[in-house]
Amino acid sequence: MVPLAEHQALVIDNGPDPDKVDRCLHRLDITRVPLLVLTHLHADHVEGVPGLLRGRRVGEVEIGPLDEPAVERQRLMGWLGSTRVTRAQIGEARQSGEVSWTVLDATARHGTDSDPNNSSIVLRLVTHGVSVLFSGDLEGDAQRELLSRGVDLRADVLKVPHHGSRKQDPDFLDAVHAHVALTPVGADNPYGHPAAQTLKRIEDDGARVYRSDRDGDVAITLRHGRLGSVGRGGDGVPPPTAPDAVGPSAAPADLRWSVPASTMTLCDVPVVPSEASEPRARAPPWKDGRVPANDLLVPLTLVVGDEEFLVARAVSVVLKAAREANAAVETVDLECASLQPGDLTEALSPSLFGDEKVIVLRAAQDLVKEVAAEVLAYVADPVPEILLVVQHAGGAKGKATVTSLAAAGARRVECPKIAKAGERKDFVRGELRADKRQVAEEAVTALLDAVGNDLRELAAAASQLLSDTEGPITEEVVGRYHRGRAEASGFTIADRAVDGDLAGALELVRWGQATGLAPVLVTSALASTLRSVALVASAGRQPAHVLAGQLGMPPWKVEKTQRQARAWRPDGLSSALQAVAKADGEVKGAGSDAGYAVERALLAVVSARGGGGR
Repeated sequence: MVPLAEHQALVIDNGPDPDKVDRCLHRLDITRVPLLVLTHLHADHVEGVPGLLRGRRVGEVEIGPLDEPAVERQRLMGWLGSTRVTRAQIGEARQSGEVSWTVLDATARHGTDSDPNNSSIVLRLVTHGVSVLFSGDLEGDAQRELLSRGVDLRADVLKVPHHGSRKQDPDFLDAVHAHVALTPVGADNPYGHPAAQTLKRIEDDGARVYRSDRDGDVAITLRHGRLGSVGRGGDGVPPPTAPDAVGPSAAPADLRWSVPASTMTLCDVPVVPSEASEPRARAPPWKDGRVPANDLLVPLTLVVGDEEFLVARAVSVVLKAAREANAAVETVDLECASLQPGDLTEALSPSLFGDEKVIVLRAAQDLVKEVAAEVLAYVADPVPEILLVVQHAGGAKGKATVTSLAAAGARRVECPKIAKAGERKDFVRGELRADKRQVAEEAVTALLDAVGNDLRELAAAASQLLSDTEGPITEEVVGRYHRGRAEASGFTIADRAVDGDLAGALELVRWGQATGLAPVLVTSALASTLRSVALVASAGRQPAHVLAGQLGMPPWKVEKTQRQARAWRPDGLSSALQAVAKADGEVKGAGSDAGYAVERALLAVVSARGGGGR
């Protein structure tokens, strides 16, 4: 983060955590970002963008030459909406007040160990006379290419490439010859970053080396013509020789006040808690009510939280248990915002014939005072034939209703927002231990790496592992089923095809083939997605929450499938399903080339969209 003017800053990359990005910029009182530079589109550089957008205006977003990973680009464009997006060009020069910067490299490279890393934007920035080299995740071969072109890499401050990994060219680091080196790296990351030899080389070149997992936020300052550096949680490692010309210029106090305007700040984990914003409490591990079915059939269930998938599942397990007990049970699904006094009277009244029903009240935080009073009066004397499920988003709004319902003896299910990596690990660990198996920690990490952060896909992947395997869940077991990258998962490919994006589907499936994604996962995902489209299309035009109860699908999936179904006709669906069934047989042994069979199926699905196919 480089300040440009009061409340304004140039931001380069965004990390993986929106909450941390938001806290950092809030702490530094940044409300406008004229330019956001994303050196490349890996998740650990772009997933924090929603946090930057919270209450801030962004003038322009500059990206590199590659649109890979495709899924991250798609997510980014969704977050940015109408915000202007441009591509960096080599030699591009800009200035804002005392800050100027030049693009030294923005070359699309293919066939490398990591094309996105090696196609990173490289910037040389000068602020108040201090030069800074931002090198993205550039690796050794690309670094050598810059050296061969004679690019002037000298800088006072270096953002160490690729989190300080081993993939460095020592001559590149020597050519920068920085006084201060900043290494953004996640604590206890599974990649072994940063590499000891990389940091030692930089230290030997005379730099004070900071790493964010130990030193927290780091600010670069200029006071009385002297370059300084401040770590919120540590002082970095000084160079082994020469006087400390760049040591800490202030105690690691509240950076809002101790750092002058001529500052560059590396935002990461605040090792020392900030008074400006307390870190959000870690959500407890998710428990979805995996208890005997009869325990679900209680008069009152209170679902609290705003994690959509978890909320949908918490409601669905009650509905499933009720239907297993009585197939004729009636389901009533109500949005609390539309309820007026008296609307609940009929729904909550006992039936003359003793009929059983489940009533779901959604978004109880939106209940008006009078209707909330009706709900509380009912739970004081519930009807035996009725199961009441109340969903509340959590937070301060309507909190008194939650407190009163909990006091009335409700079975409470917590569905907190899962945003942090540790919380997702807790979720995956709980899913894999559902049948009391031993689960290796490496298996949890491997599944997250392979499938990504989407809870729905993680739950489905865990369910598949439990269904298809026996014994302990190890990294090897996960690898047999999920070697593909998250952006090349079977369901992501299927969604692209069903949406008519042939180029995107082929790009992802070829990446999946290169990284070991089993063709059968693609054909099964295609079949599942097309069946969902057919099921929702045949159910008629009804609100998603109504169809969800009828079809046994969560509302989010109904809404998504309804959007997809608008472009399909019955004869096209029939043609597409036949093509996928043929491909499924070929990838299971009936054909000689599984990859070709999958690509031919994708073409057939896209061709069938909107019509009858070929």
